[in-house]
Amino acid sequence: MNMAGSNKALGHFGEVALLLVSVLISYSIAEAAYRAVQYVTLPGRIAALGQATIASAGGEYAFDADVGYRYGPNQDVTFAAPWNSHWRTNSHGHVASDDYPTAKPRDEFRIAVIGDSFTANIVNNVRWTETLERELNASAEWRSAIADKPTRVINFGVDGFGLTQFAAMLHYQAIGYEPDIVIVNFISDDVWRRLSYRRNPATEPERRRYIRDRFLNRVDWLGVCPELLAAVAGRFIGLQCTMPLFAVDYVATDDGLRYGSRDEAIEAAASAVSSIRADAPGAIFLRAWLRYELDPPPPDELKGIVEDLVAAAPEMRPISMKRAVPDGPLDPAFLVDGHYGDAMTEIYGRAVASELIARFSRATSSAVER
Repeated sequence: MNMAGSNKALGHFGEVALLLVSVLISYSIAEAAYRAVQYVTLPGRIAALGQATIASAGGEYAFDADVGYRYGPNQDVTFAAPWNSHWRTNSHGHVASDDYPTAKPRDEFRIAVIGDSFTANIVNNVRWTETLERELNASAEWRSAIADKPTRVINFGVDGFGLTQFAAMLHYQAIGYEPDIVIVNFISDDVWRRLSYRRNPATEPERRRYIRDRFLNRVDWLGVCPELLAAVAGRFIGLQCTMPLFAVDYVATDDGLRYGSRDEAIEAAASAVSSIRADAPGAIFLRAWLRYELDPPPPDELKGIVEDLVAAAPEMRPISMKRAVPDGPLDPAFLVDGHYGDAMTEIYGRAVASELIARFSRATSSAVER
């Protein structure tokens, strides 16, 4: 090739290289502008979606940025069939028939119970936590073990919670009530449940925090993935990053109410157990049994899930409350949706009381012998 031809080829190469550099610079500017616009406008656009963006239920729930949601204070609620139940909350938003101060009185022994609907008992007219309190206060053996103090049992149960939210409820709420004992009452399905929300944030600071924690923290703002290209053409070329174009896409790809895999669920639940143990080293884990676990086979997703969790978090040491299930046909003991009926709820509270009385009596006897 002569010199003129070489120069011409080099000239074409230089033009192509210049074009590529120009395209790259232009795309980089557009990418940076896209990320900047998203960063500035996305929180407002997500907020504007309002209640439709959040799994919402009835007015009995209150938004909580730390815990997800709780019951609102001073409510009086009646559920129609098939439950036909009545329940109320006190000034703290706890399912309770009376009120009490946050700070524990010096002459009171407190038990905090963390759990889901099997603890909240909002589909019942009987709360096993209230049965537990009554049984303990009527037990001379129990009173002797705790220096004859009156016992108050505080129900921190909220329907729909799982182990992840149990840990949050304990850390951000229950610990502040200075419990002497923490009971975590769980069912096998609680292993699968993510932290979820059922109400919109009520105030602007809560709303900003909710959007940041729930949505924006999942965006890799400084990542190398070409976000603009993925947002515009990703569906056609099989490219997915973390910054969709439309706010609704962030909500549509939200994590949902359950973990995506068994391994993910167990890992998260084991982390929750560790958090609970850190906040309450002596926490007692009680396993309540579901209707379809008592009349096998259970669903595949629940087979061995508790055993797998205990293997991952041996410090959990759960106590099986299977003995609380009465002998005989199971159907009369359960409601149509699988929750315990009132009679079984009462039996469960007595069984928990017997467990605590026996446990503390042994501990007291051992201390005296030493």
